[in-house]
Amino acid sequence: MNQYDLKIIVLACLMLIMTGCRVLDQSTLVRVSSEDKDPGIRSTATEKLTDQPTLAKIAIEDRDPYVQLVAAGKLTDQSLLAKVALESRDTGVRLYAVRKVTDQSVLAKIAVEEQDYDVRANAVEKINDQSLLTKVAIEDKSTYVRSIAIEKIIDIHMLQKVAVEAGDPLVRNVAVEKIAEWRRINEEAIIPDSAVKGMKKDK
Repeated sequence: MNQYDLKIIVLACLMLIMTGCRVLDQSTLVRVSSEDKDPGIRSTATEKLTDQPTLAKIAIEDRDPYVQLVAAGKLTDQSLLAKVALESRDTGVRLYAVRKVTDQSVLAKIAVEEQDYDVRANAVEKINDQSLLTKVAIEDKSTYVRSIAIEKIIDIHMLQKVAVEAGDPLVRNVAVEKIAEWRRINEEAIIPDSAVKGMKKDK
């Protein structure tokens, strides 16, 4: 397809969009969204796309961050959102993709494999798996990410593991403090109120 033909297609698409026509040929929109030199036209075509793999490809590969965001905004497939979060050339797009992910296994993949600490941190904030949070608190290379992980750990056995194995003294300290708080709360729960009153009378 030469540039003249593409411009004709672009103009036709824009006319249909401006006149409120919703029935647009997807294959034509794919061509415009990937081949046109104008990011404004690419974003307009992308807004009308429905094919999830195509949207993921645009979110990862387009030269313009706004076009990438438009594509990411239309993604609902969790595995493709993970792919965008891991592979998009723009950090802002990767962060946006992570915020749309709800699948715990997908978030786990991002938390372990993503290179950017800020993207990892956003994934860790949404993770509930105590074992994975423990792994992150002990092994992640970023102090910021480790600190987010330890704050989300509530399992006493996992806290004990972090207190023993973590190389970061700040993370170990938080784990020890949370263990002490857990013991305090549970000791109070074990002693009945009547027994506490009795102890006071004896004094």
